[in-house]
Amino acid sequence: KDEATAKRLGPYAARTLGKAPLPKSEVHVELAPTAISGKVRPFLERQWQAYAVDLLAADAKMRDARGRAPDFGDPKAVVAIVDAFVQRRMATLASLTKASVDVDTGVDDVHVRVTATGPERDGGVEAMTVGDVAPIFEVPQDAIFAVLSRSAPDERVADARDVEAAIVAALGARLPEAEGKKLHGAIDGFAKGRGDALTLFALGGADKDKGVGKGLVLRTDARDGGLAPRAMGDVAELLRAPVFKEPFHLKQTLRSTGDAPGVGKCDVLDLSIEGRGKLSDTKLGLAWNAEGGRLVAAVGDSPLDLLVRGTKPPRKLADDKSLATYVSALGKEVSFVFFAQPFLVDPSHPVAPSPAVVSWGKGAGAGERWARVDVSDRVLRELLKKQLGL
Repeated sequence: KDEATAKRLGPYAARTLGKAPLPKSEVHVELAPTAISGKVRPFLERQWQAYAVDLLAADAKMRDARGRAPDFGDPKAVVAIVDAFVQRRMATLASLTKASVDVDTGVDDVHVRVTATGPERDGGVEAMTVGDVAPIFEVPQDAIFAVLSRSAPDERVADARDVEAAIVAALGARLPEAEGKKLHGAIDGFAKGRGDALTLFALGGADKDKGVGKGLVLRTDARDGGLAPRAMGDVAELLRAPVFKEPFHLKQTLRSTGDAPGVGKCDVLDLSIEGRGKLSDTKLGLAWNAEGGRLVAAVGDSPLDLLVRGTKPPRKLADDKSLATYVSALGKEVSFVFFAQPFLVDPSHPVAPSPAVVSWGKGAGAGERWARVDVSDRVLRELLKKQLGL
């Protein structure tokens, strides 16, 4: 930008950079610690603070328009809890000693990898539970998206406390003491009773009459004396309580049992959500099964069908080589994977497999962490079209 800068950077560009080996990636960017703490972290903090201000402003606007407090508790308390969570993650950036970004393009995809290194201690990079990507391979091939998350028991308990605090703050004085205990039992019991790996995926369907419903399926190991299945029962009971039933306009909550072919007997909660305006009532269901040490739960318009599809899919993601390649490339030290097939949202227009994957995990070196974004060319083109307004 000026002569002084040219004189300061010129020797580096001419002497040092010119002798350095070429990077393996097509694009390679290195970030100094001062750039991370001085530029990247403040930028991310500004983005979050702006979003938090917008949330509170929207709440104030709704209060003025309706002339009363919101149905739930004080949003300021919720934002404060989320802000503390975000700030803890932001603090990690200040401890990083090294960071780099690598970009590579294939024939029909783009790969971006961020690598960062920092001390593994308080105030440094957080502990990370990792493992292989096998649970994602077991997901049905027609899943719209799938999430794999790994966490240690102490992480899950800490996250459960944050979630419970946010819900209690949101409900405010509307939450009776009895329901508060049930809420704690459900969240704490699920956190302590689930396995290290949890998979959540969305299934769609174009022909509901043939038993192809739409909804979400959750899978995890069930351990510690059935705490996780009991937590699902607590959730079902909470949805029948006025504190949740009224704000969500639940007209009916019917608890029963059902049979999922090939899976076994399941607990079922049928929900009827009151229609608003010209909208008719909506029927939803929650079903769960915990046989064989595995908890599987499904919520959607046909929960038993979803449970069967989620437990025994006719075709798994691993059966498609082009899809499996995106996942297998992540390795065996993975903590989080978000796998999406956005074009499956509209099954009436079938396209070739076109995934987008976001993931992170541990690197080979001490204190090394990585994050990846792998996007198919078709998805990237559609994103660019939307950004350009085409």
